[in-house]
Amino acid sequence: AVANSVRVAMLPHNGSASSALTTSNGLGGSSAGGNGIDLEKLSLDQLSQLRESEGNVLRQITTNYGSLRAAAAKFSAASKAVTSLSETTSDHPIMIPLTESLYVPARHCKGSPLLVDLGTGYYAEKNYDETLAFLERKIKLVESNSNNLMNVISGTKRNVDNIEIAIRGQMTEIQARQEGARHQAAEKGKK
Repeated sequence: AVANSVRVAMLPHNGSASSALTTSNGLGGSSAGGNGIDLEKLSLDQLSQLRESEGNVLRQITTNYGSLRAAAAKFSAASKAVTSLSETTSDHPIMIPLTESLYVPARHCKGSPLLVDLGTGYYAEKNYDETLAFLERKIKLVESNSNNLMNVISGTKRNVDNIEIAIRGQMTEIQARQEGARHQAAEKGKK
């Protein structure tokens, strides 16, 4: 059983933007441990490394967010399936998935317990109401985690934007110094 998957199966009736970067995002983000980093004190190479690091964190968090959204969709689909199943008559034909592409025909016995995948290989028999309550709790948990992760994504995007601003500022400063040096050299050449 996969922890992110949700399976409900029938059992037989008789069976069982500033210059400081805050890098701690609360969910395994950057390594600065919640301390701010003064971006103006970092070299261009350090800023580039930090931008790459924060970009990697952002990609990983975004991937995790996508996984949470997929889990929420699976829980929601399972909830709809249980609701639909509870409204059917006894001896109603159903198809039980063995894999994503292999199904076995079966008959629904009204009042039979459902076998609910609790995750990590654990299953429990539950009636329809208990199954729906379990799925609703899971949906709420995933929604809460998704919202928290969205806040982390926003903070990490701000971090990346602040690093980009600091890099552009340093590049502008370097170009200004080079122009100043060229201008001074040209002035000395005229004298």
